[in-house]
Amino acid sequence: MPREPPFDLLKFARMRILLVPVHPIRRDTFRKYVDSLSQFDVVSLMDLTPPDSSRSQSKFTEQMYHHEGYLHINYVTSYNKEHLPFEEFQLYRQIVGVIGIMHCQQVDSIGEGYKRFQNILSRYPSVLASRCFAFEPTEQQADDTRGCIMIPDDPKKLSFYLMTQINDLANELLVAFGNLAAHFDKRPMISGPLMPSSIASTPISAHATTLPASPASFTPTMQSLPSSASIVQSPSVSASLPLSGVSTPIREGSAPLLSAQDSTASMLGLGNLFTPDKTKKRTPARAQKLIADLFLMAGRVDLAISSYSAAIEAMKATGDYQWLAAAMEAYYCALILSLLPKTGLWPNTEDSPSSETASPTGSTGTLGRQPLRSPTYSIIFAAAQSHPQFRMLICDIPDRYREIASLYERSFQPGQPGFYPLLHIHACLDMARYLAAMWVAKFNGPVTNGAGVMLVVSESKGIADIASNIGLSGSGARAANTAGTATTVGPAFDKDRIILNGGLGASKVDVSTWVMKAWASGVEYLTLSDQIGCVTSIATAYAQIGYKKKHAFFLRQTALLLLATLKGNRKARVSMSDVSEIGGERGRSAQLTHTRGLFECMRRVCETFGVGDTSAVEGRETADGTTSLEEDDNEWLDLYFDEDDLDMDELDAHDIMSKKIQISRLRYGWPELQIDVLKECMEISEAADSHVTYITYALRLLNRLYKHLSEQEQVEHLEAMHTAAARSKALEVAIGPNNNPLKSPCALVKGASKVPVLRRLRFVRQLATGIPYPHPRSSLDGTLTAAAKAADPFLYNPFAAKTIAAKGNKDLGRDVILIVNEPAYFDVTLANPFSFDLEVQSLLINTTGIPFKPRPISIVIPAESRSFTVRLSGIPLAPGTLLIKGCTVRLFAGAVEEDIAPLQRLLDDPRQKTKDGRRKRQDERERFGKKRIEFAEKRKEAGTVGPKVEREVPEWSLPIKVIPEQPLVQVVRDSLLSTGPMMLFEGERTTFPIHLVNKGTTPVDFLTIGFAESYLPEAAGAEPIDGAAEEPEDVYERDVHDRSIRVFWLEKEIGERIPIAKVADTGVERIPVALAPGEQVTIVIGAFGKKWSTGGTIKLDYGHVGSSKTPSKNQPIEDAQSSPTEGIQTPTSPPDDHFYTRQILIPILMTVQPALQPLNMDILLLSDASSSSSILMSATPNGAMINGTQRNLSMEEMTLDAELALLQQEGLPEEDRKRDHCLFTFDLRNVWRSPFEVVFEVFDGAEDITPSHSTKTIVHAGMTKRILLPIKRIHLPSATTTLPIPQPDWKQFVVGKTRRLSPSEDRERRTLFWYREALVGGVTPLQHSQQPSMARGRIVATWYYSQARVGSLSLRGLRLRRGLLSVLKREEVRIEVKVVPFTDYKGGQAEVTGDADHVLAVKKMKKGSFQIGLWETAVIEWSVWNLKDRPFQPLLRILPHPDPPPTSLPITIHTPTDDRSVTFHSVPNIQFGGPLQTPLSPLAPSEKTTYALPVVPTGQGRIRILWHLEDITSITPTKASRGTVWEEDTYWGGDGILLDIVDKVER
Repeated sequence: MPREPPFDLLKFARMRILLVPVHPIRRDTFRKYVDSLSQFDVVSLMDLTPPDSSRSQSKFTEQMYHHEGYLHINYVTSYNKEHLPFEEFQLYRQIVGVIGIMHCQQVDSIGEGYKRFQNILSRYPSVLASRCFAFEPTEQQADDTRGCIMIPDDPKKLSFYLMTQINDLANELLVAFGNLAAHFDKRPMISGPLMPSSIASTPISAHATTLPASPASFTPTMQSLPSSASIVQSPSVSASLPLSGVSTPIREGSAPLLSAQDSTASMLGLGNLFTPDKTKKRTPARAQKLIADLFLMAGRVDLAISSYSAAIEAMKATGDYQWLAAAMEAYYCALILSLLPKTGLWPNTEDSPSSETASPTGSTGTLGRQPLRSPTYSIIFAAAQSHPQFRMLICDIPDRYREIASLYERSFQPGQPGFYPLLHIHACLDMARYLAAMWVAKFNGPVTNGAGVMLVVSESKGIADIASNIGLSGSGARAANTAGTATTVGPAFDKDRIILNGGLGASKVDVSTWVMKAWASGVEYLTLSDQIGCVTSIATAYAQIGYKKKHAFFLRQTALLLLATLKGNRKARVSMSDVSEIGGERGRSAQLTHTRGLFECMRRVCETFGVGDTSAVEGRETADGTTSLEEDDNEWLDLYFDEDDLDMDELDAHDIMSKKIQISRLRYGWPELQIDVLKECMEISEAADSHVTYITYALRLLNRLYKHLSEQEQVEHLEAMHTAAARSKALEVAIGPNNNPLKSPCALVKGASKVPVLRRLRFVRQLATGIPYPHPRSSLDGTLTAAAKAADPFLYNPFAAKTIAAKGNKDLGRDVILIVNEPAYFDVTLANPFSFDLEVQSLLINTTGIPFKPRPISIVIPAESRSFTVRLSGIPLAPGTLLIKGCTVRLFAGAVEEDIAPLQRLLDDPRQKTKDGRRKRQDERERFGKKRIEFAEKRKEAGTVGPKVEREVPEWSLPIKVIPEQPLVQVVRDSLLSTGPMMLFEGERTTFPIHLVNKGTTPVDFLTIGFAESYLPEAAGAEPIDGAAEEPEDVYERDVHDRSIRVFWLEKEIGERIPIAKVADTGVERIPVALAPGEQVTIVIGAFGKKWSTGGTIKLDYGHVGSSKTPSKNQPIEDAQSSPTEGIQTPTSPPDDHFYTRQILIPILMTVQPALQPLNMDILLLSDASSSSSILMSATPNGAMINGTQRNLSMEEMTLDAELALLQQEGLPEEDRKRDHCLFTFDLRNVWRSPFEVVFEVFDGAEDITPSHSTKTIVHAGMTKRILLPIKRIHLPSATTTLPIPQPDWKQFVVGKTRRLSPSEDRERRTLFWYREALVGGVTPLQHSQQPSMARGRIVATWYYSQARVGSLSLRGLRLRRGLLSVLKREEVRIEVKVVPFTDYKGGQAEVTGDADHVLAVKKMKKGSFQIGLWETAVIEWSVWNLKDRPFQPLLRILPHPDPPPTSLPITIHTPTDDRSVTFHSVPNIQFGGPLQTPLSPLAPSEKTTYALPVVPTGQGRIRILWHLEDITSITPTKASRGTVWEEDTYWGGDGILLDIVDKVER
């Protein structure tokens, strides 16, 4: 933690002790021991030992001891000889002691080192005591040097040793103070402090370049306070090296050289300024004041107060204003020290601020006590809050200092001899620092008459007049009347002063009034070193209260003054390091020490004026809590943020014309002033021979303000940078890079250019065959993780697509995978905003993470080019994550090396974009460089504020994964040439080989194959009209069946017999393979001529998954899975949850030609001879009617093939078998120009392997042939026919896409669909199978073309209608009816005898018609067979009626829930011997039952017997819109039977 500076108003009580290094000693070592000594800056008088009383002592010496008090010590490491005239006037300025610091491990000999210390000591004439401390002595170094004190290297006792030696030194100084006080008491005349006439006669502008000043004592260093760092004067312990004078050692008891003189005036040759009488009259009061100064430094505050009081009264009487003002300053210092211990806050060794800044050793002082520390501002104002009397004193000090400043001002006026207003200026600056600390501490005590001071500006000057006098040429001169002149001589001018805040505490304005009073009091009359010190103090005060622009103004003034020392006198610059025995490299190091302060000063100025180094504070918060201005993060964001000009090919003319004009945001700052500031920085850098800094500021000038520079000026700055780079290289060659103590003047400048502008960086993807694709290893064994299984439930998600589009190029790297030792390419788009061609000596990709070998290129970017695209490349050398940071460029003759990142990275900062990712609008106050509004700060302070969390913007990078080396497989060229474009017929099946060879160094143990098919637009079918619904059969045919047929597949069984199409089940198949480097493998692909197909692409994915099995050379794929091999070395790589594959894409061009077309399907019953014969015999040479459609027939169609004719003549089944078969007939047309041989195979069952019969025929070119095939009737279970028609599950449907059907219509459509699928075959998920399979169908047609071409004929173009379904569908219940005489009926076996003598009772006339004799008893027998797949109980109902029937039948049918009955009215001419409605016995599948009904005709006539069966086990009531509807399976008997009752039946 930085040490808080001591209270400035107590400086009059602090004796000054100079700490000097005894060389050789390192700077850090000297700094360490300076810090150790500086903690003992307060010594208690009670710890000192009084001198021997036997020796003669002055009366003042005796008063120094035996009293409570404290000595305050100011340890310094510098000395300003210019203030020598003021050392007697204010004794605290005098060097009273010198301590030499020697490091024993660095000196050759302690004796030689002590001699160097004696040489240094001889240069300080006013020294009262001295010590030489030798730290860390070695065992070989003897303690035999008298006067040199050895300090052992014991961290625990170091503080004890040092405190003991400091007490001894303080004891010696007290004795010297007593002797000096006695000498002052006897002085006959004491003159006032006057500067030499060569200094005090003219302003500094007249001799700024000739004065041998020593600015080292005022080298600006950083102060711990305020929070905003600033340039200040040397603190109590400065880091700079000391100056030396020439004097002789002072022995004990002797008076100093300065005190031995009669007066300061005589020494300076100014004794004639005052009359001796007047000076002699003032001498007693002056002597009293000097004695009081000694008492104050000796810790006797009580004696000092009484002496000051007497001196002040005497000086008022004599009008000695200058001495009176000095006495009053010291008097109030003594009053503060006298009241401060009474507050209880100081001294407090147990809980004091010194504990925070304890010694680096961490040990305590004498007797285990923490060393006392000087009071600080925080202690003073904390004490004032708790102690009323002390608060009154603190509040009264500003009023007293107004009087002190007035006295200093009245003592000398400009133009008088010896005018040197240093004391007046220091008094004003002391009060400014005091009030600034009061404002920081928020002390609100009632300040007497307010804290400010009255300023009267004699002449108003404009800003141009002020700017013309601030020394832009480097002289640092300032006109005498450029600012207001303070004229607060008395109360008359102070009565009109405005008291702010009612006089409570201090405000910023109060501090500013004191600072401007000091600035207006003649700073230009001071020496250059004093002027630098005063301006630095002014800048510190303004920084402490937050006046940034005023702070920057005076920092700039400080830098210009320091520039005068660099340009005006080279010897003066060397004298900055006026330390004994410093030369050579040490001199250059000292020069660097002082130029650092100058550069730091200009850095602060640039930051305030808006041209600071934004790279140093990017993404951070400033000390006052405000964020750095966003617009300074990148100077090119306004100009190149819009990337539309990079995508001009994607924009049409209308978009370009309608695009809004982009206007750059306004930036705060005054461009002309900013240019002047940067040019001054360049001038300072050139004077300091800092080529790096010169190039840095020149680049900043070009980057920030190139729009305000002409083309010639830009070229001049470019040439100046080249010159600076050449000088830097020459300096490096001259002194060597390893021996250069300065800050790398010959090294490259980094991070200062930001050019060329990297507008875009894009990764160039590998070729399709080189891209590695990741796959989870869990997919190898089928156990995918939950994350791998997770997928978007929607087939198309517009929100996901929008998210992907929004990411754009930002997440490009996450989808990119590179491979070790394979080149990677990047396209970078650069811009050159300057008016000259930008030559880039080296441009390469900037990466981190893993080793990467980039390939640099050299380019020249044209002037004012907005888009200049180049391609960069490199090779990753190891697996891991490669972070692309941007590009690294080297330009400006190799002097600048820059790491540039894309502009898009700025929007990664959430503070620069809105929630929707857009850029924030510019704040109205932003361009003025102002911080956030004040009420927002107050609101934040009023609320509960937790610990401050700094938001760091993540550094932009593009992560790309790099994997180990992968195999590389290529397709043998011969296999691609042999494939070529293909021409297939519809339904044709063929094969072709593909030969693969491993060209890489890694074996292949993973190979999968997949296919992507392409079709003509007609394959999608006609789009339905808006709002129209599609039939479910059409949707199934297009989106289920046709989509499931594969055009390509992996041929596993070469020469498969049935050339049916393959069904797409998995889409990707894995091939077991182990292909070593250099080996070759062959795979066979099957192809199918699918309608509308135009070919496709074969996709082969291959990779290495770590298998240890490798097939032998030329081993077939089928044997690779079980054949082990040895000896293939697999590369080792870090464990990965994924394996990677590459792809080979083989395009296949295919043309599919139609060949055979089936048309005009019909299905007939074989049992219906008339229908069959009509089909066979209806063909005529002129034409035929098929289902009402006329078609042209050829002569060939009239004659069937021999096998088919034979089947019809000899293979006709019996009457029972006729009912189980039907005749399937259709037309087959050949649309090709060559004949085809077609083979038809008919299967009786779906599971049959061997066809029941087959036939073949030849269809010639352009001919149509009628095909007749007898097939067995089909019966499907109800579990199948009630299944819904399959719909596609691979796409989303909109509600109402398919037409809605009624329940009965839907049931009928389903039945038709499933019977058609069973007849012609197709892709049907029967029995809910998990994978779709190819249903063969009952008819398989295969065609042959020439000798080697074969294919399948699809009959799916034939549609099944309702009438055809009744023929194709096998009857579920078979019913036969016979009528026999009662005498021939034998228990269910009815037969008619052929006895000639037998009288016929019943005679069968034709089908369904019988003759019965009158009054002959006959039996009507019904035989019922159950052909269902389930049991059922039939109910037989019989309905007789006359033939022809009457207009209405007198029949009433009742359908109650629990009973059914039919009431028949009697029918004449016939009597029945049984019930006309009766339930039959239950029938199991394939069982038979009979029912016999005797009848007796009673009269002649014709009677029609109607009947039907009803399944009474399936009666289930269903609710409908109107009442109850009974769903029942009813089987009618057609037209029934006809009974013709005659008188006698003839034979």
